[in-house]
Amino acid sequence: MSENFKLLLILSSIAILIFLLETFAKRKILSFEIARKTLHISAGVLISLSPIIFSNFYYPFIAALAASIFSIAAIAFNFLPRIDPRSRGTLGTFYFSFSFALLVIFYWDNYRILISISYFLFVIGDVLTSIAGNNSKKKILLAINSEPKTLQGALAIFVSTFILFIIIWFFLKDQFDSLNLSFEKFIIVNIIVSTVAMIIEILSRKGSDNLFLPLVVSFILFVLLSQPQHIDSFSIGFLFSSIIVFISVRFKLLNTEGGLATFVLALFIFGLGEWKWTIPILVFFVFSSLLSKVSEKSKQYPQKRKRTKGNVRDMSQVFANGGLALGTIILNFIFPSEIWYLVYLVSLSVSTADTWSTEIGTWLGKKTCLITTFKQIEKGESGGVSFAGTIGGVIGSIVVISVFFVNLQVSMLILLIVFGTVGSLIDSLMGAAIQAKYYCRGCHATVEIKAHCNAAAKLTSGSSLINNDAVNFVSALIVSIIFYAVI
Repeated sequence: MSENFKLLLILSSIAILIFLLETFAKRKILSFEIARKTLHISAGVLISLSPIIFSNFYYPFIAALAASIFSIAAIAFNFLPRIDPRSRGTLGTFYFSFSFALLVIFYWDNYRILISISYFLFVIGDVLTSIAGNNSKKKILLAINSEPKTLQGALAIFVSTFILFIIIWFFLKDQFDSLNLSFEKFIIVNIIVSTVAMIIEILSRKGSDNLFLPLVVSFILFVLLSQPQHIDSFSIGFLFSSIIVFISVRFKLLNTEGGLATFVLALFIFGLGEWKWTIPILVFFVFSSLLSKVSEKSKQYPQKRKRTKGNVRDMSQVFANGGLALGTIILNFIFPSEIWYLVYLVSLSVSTADTWSTEIGTWLGKKTCLITTFKQIEKGESGGVSFAGTIGGVIGSIVVISVFFVNLQVSMLILLIVFGTVGSLIDSLMGAAIQAKYYCRGCHATVEIKAHCNAAAKLTSGSSLINNDAVNFVSALIVSIIFYAVI
């Protein structure tokens, strides 16, 4: 059978399936949810087999791309008002096919089997999670973010991923044996994969698990199966991350959402980089958290907390300060180079300088001025700078860069500190110029969050798309790119 005919057969089968399920849902032969899940699992299993069905990269990629375009059109023009109505407000169906297109790009040439394994685990696990979450008689809600999940659903994806992966192990035992991977090591890999899959499901919003779950699972498998020596570091990272998160949530340095995000972040950083990469970000997190706790004692803290989300970090804040560090260590794994470690340190230098300047400026600063106009503003307000805060930012950059790293040349240490301080000032400039600021009609305060005093606040300046977390991430990204370009 030719590749062209196989592609036509698969696309035709999915098209017919979509037509039948939409019709059944319209005529109430099937409920909308059952029709949607039937399409999800049928198309998903068929797609997951395409690396076995096709020998040429272009055919599964074309199929996934076509499905992605169709799903966007279906949402835009409401083609499927029963099984995927626009009112759902999610791009889940687009992510479903687009994630597979990315898997094909990343792994087709050398690790084709990872595409099938990771996508199959995602498809089956996602469906079972939905069934368990929606049909439990006594749902236990996990009110972690704006889209509450259930404990039953979280456990379902962990258990299903763990069991399905064991089944796959026995079917593909010869391939695993060629990696010299013992069953004990495989169980460790399985626990890590299943745990991360569960966390992604819990943290996901508006169908984003359809994108991140297969991509993250496939990358973990790629790392641990292609280079089994990383299993030990990931195992230690798993325990280390669990301890850090437990302590942080217990002492309210992180909320539960932020704790789960930190677990994934710390797992990858230690798993891929061990102590050399872990110590700087650990120094940033521990010292910045302690400083935040100290600044809470200042008289200005209540006003600062009133304007912002507070010092208990959530997922957005975790990835705003650590997401670039995570991306850098992944790039170092794929394209090994010492320059990535320096970029990593620069990103942390910027984050530390910004955090310390804000906390110390709020705590000890006597006068805070808006960086664009030098008009005096309240302490802790985004866009503000003070002498004490600026000095505090420099000290923070020195601490996070120099601790345990005497092997770096003095000139490089100075350069990293300078870039970190400049990044902090860029953060303040963006905070003053483009970050969203709102007026609360209830307490008549200028705030940085969309809702205040249990009501929507009015946008007075900046863009509603840019909050403090976005400013933190973008300022670190800008400085890191410039640093990479000049060294």
